[in-house]
Amino acid sequence: MITSTSNPKVKWVQSLNKKAKNRREEKLFNIEGNRLYLETPKELIQEVFVTEHVEKTLKSELSGDNYQL
Repeated sequence: MITSTSNPKVKWVQSLNKKAKNRREEKLFNIEGNRLYLETPKELIQEVFVTEHVEKTLKSELSGDNYQL
């Protein structure tokens, strides 16, 4: 469970949000929202970060994905 905004994973996601250079270099991008997550092909998803509420509501859709709270 991630509990701090100073967590390295949080900083990494923020850097992808803020800088196109980071997205190009890592060949990654962020998606936000249930609909986009559910519509994205699973083979394109590297990591998933969710709140506790989303984990409860999308438990079956998240099964098998590498996700963190």
